[in-house]
Amino acid sequence: PDHPVVQVSWFDAMAFAAAAGIASARYAHEEAATLAAQALEADPEHPEAVLQRARALLALGSYGDAAAAADRAVRLGAGAAALQIGALAAHYSRDWELATELADQAAQEAVDEPTRATALAVGGHARHAAGDVAGAEARFNAAGDRASAQSGWLAILRHHQGRSEQTLSLTAVVHEEPSGLDVM
Repeated sequence: PDHPVVQVSWFDAMAFAAAAGIASARYAHEEAATLAAQALEADPEHPEAVLQRARALLALGSYGDAAAAADRAVRLGAGAAALQIGALAAHYSRDWELATELADQAAQEAVDEPTRATALAVGGHARHAAGDVAGAEARFNAAGDRASAQSGWLAILRHHQGRSEQTLSLTAVVHEEPSGLDVM
């Protein structure tokens, strides 16, 4: 029978990209970078492999390379997740405007509420770092309590606003679910 011909390299890339994601979740970021590189050897245009490379580079502190990989992942169709990585890379590089732009775009393109909320929290953190308290407040409010990772960032904002009781209550929160930023 006739079966479609599928390149083995695509399956190899998919497997290595998945392994890179597992390594990132285990905080083995150098291993994740190596696995992502192997995925890209199999298929240089594999969106998930490029995204995993961006995540690993971000975690390893290679912000310029992470930003470039995230931009490439966006162009390959990796969507909101790639935009969030780009936003974080810009944030850590102290480019607050680009970080905000990418985070806001990620929030618009998100296909689920946790991703949208995390993108809003990243944007809120960038606005706070830029001194835009109102912009930070708006994004954190829009994220609501759906972005568990934001509680630390929101606590810092509340501290800077002189809202000590809220600061303390936010820092006392314990999250048992992944934040969405855990593997970024």
